Amino acid sequence: MSSIAKVFVGEVVEEDLVSFLLKQHVVRVHGVVKSYTKSTPGINGIRQISGPDFCNFQIELINATFITTSIQSHTVPAKTFSQDVLIWGSLGHLVVCGGDLFLFKSKGVTTQKEEAVYVDVQDLLFATSETLLPRLYIKGLYKMVGALKEPFASKESHWIKEPVQYLH
Repeated sequence: MSSIAKVFVGEVVEEDLVSFLLKQHVVRVHGVVKSYTKSTPGINGIRQISGPDFCNFQIELINATFITTSIQSHTVPAKTFSQDVLIWGSLGHLVVCGGDLFLFKSKGVTTQKEEAVYVDVQDLLFATSETLLPRLYIKGLYKMVGALKEPFASKESHWIKEPVQYLH
């Protein structure tokens, strides 16, 4: 499990992401990371792709909660990217698929109630059909750049309207 490092005046404290978000400890992790596609029309010859295009891992937490994550680029239609996260527990499970979040509550032995907690309906101001990244990543990048722009937007800037004169 990768760690998040927090630096405090000369001291480094490490926490894994699950402990940080859920306040629970990880008991076991099992995962597979694989590179299936070694070349593409744009990358071929002596160059090869070394980055993984398939990642699947399962995490067991101390209170018998299980988290399954799948990140892959081998989905239909071809040339798309998929990311799914499932969090299972005795009371039900959460499913994150793309930008949507669903909650499945267990009631009894066989019945489940599905509830859409968040459905991504926000439209982007630009087309995304030609990109390889999912809309969720593009929206995140768009919001991050917007947040980076805000500190600079508060300062006044404008063009000097008078022509520049060169004096000898």
